[in-house]
Amino acid sequence: MVRISRTRQQSVIIVAIVGATALSGVLFAYEYQIPLCACPLVLPSVGKEALNMDSSRFNSPTNVTMNIRNTGTVAITFVSYYVRDSQQHQYASTNWSGPTFPANAVATVNIIIDGLSFSFTPGNSYTITVVTARNNQFPFTVVR
Repeated sequence: MVRISRTRQQSVIIVAIVGATALSGVLFAYEYQIPLCACPLVLPSVGKEALNMDSSRFNSPTNVTMNIRNTGTVAITFVSYYVRDSQQHQYASTNWSGPTFPANAVATVNIIIDGLSFSFTPGNSYTITVVTARNNQFPFTVVR
């Protein structure tokens, strides 16, 4: 139940101009007394997804491990990832059951590619884009 204080009110003045132009129109002003609610205004929080990569290491020509920190305000679930090399070859894992981890936590994520279109070779950089359940995409660059 919301209780409205009858003693606290805020005035709202509405000004209307009637006529063809502002100079030739007639000016009307209305004042309404609007009671203020004594209760606090509560807005729903939708949260924010944010990620940073703490570190990465290559385990093989087809496997890299990344430590990803959730710096947002909500839990994050990974649902897919994409790996692209400097020649724009891409590997996609769209049915990935990645980890779910809360805010302020670090997840160890294993990224595996099939090695058919490219493999992780020394001296090259790769862009790994992880996609969350909220369909946000976070790209990270790793160098072997």
